[in-house]
Amino acid sequence: MVKDRFCTKWAYIWGPFCILYIFALVVIGQDAAAQPNEKCTQVRDQLATGGGAAPLVNILTKVPLSPGDCGTAQGLGGKVISHCALPFEYRSDVASQVLEQLLDGLSGCLERDATFDAGDPVNHPDSFVQHRFVHPHRKISLSIKDKAARSQTFVFLRVETAP
Repeated sequence: MVKDRFCTKWAYIWGPFCILYIFALVVIGQDAAAQPNEKCTQVRDQLATGGGAAPLVNILTKVPLSPGDCGTAQGLGGKVISHCALPFEYRSDVASQVLEQLLDGLSGCLERDATFDAGDPVNHPDSFVQHRFVHPHRKISLSIKDKAARSQTFVFLRVETAP
């Protein structure tokens, strides 16, 4: 009988707070779930319209781009190559975090539209990790490279488009 009174008091006192708490979690969860979908829509739109590396960096990270960080080049067969080289302190945690943000964003947004591989191994003393996505109209390469001689770590994003 004591137990029943405790449960009844608990329901009257804490019940409304529990309902508000659950409601808040649902609303916040919906907002959080909508955010990645908006980013994915932006990523897909950029790739569909020929957007390059710089817009993808802006969509998926909060890294401010300097004028010399990104550029374009003409590839073989008329391909257009857009690239960004983001410099960080040597072996910086921030560089690894930016790589993870880009990798998570690209793999999450392109999982059904692109194939993914870990890139080719390279043979040189500095560390190098590469991830590649092959989209129907784009090839995307994401890598992180430690450059000991320059005391810097770079995150590279390259988007190659068909002519």
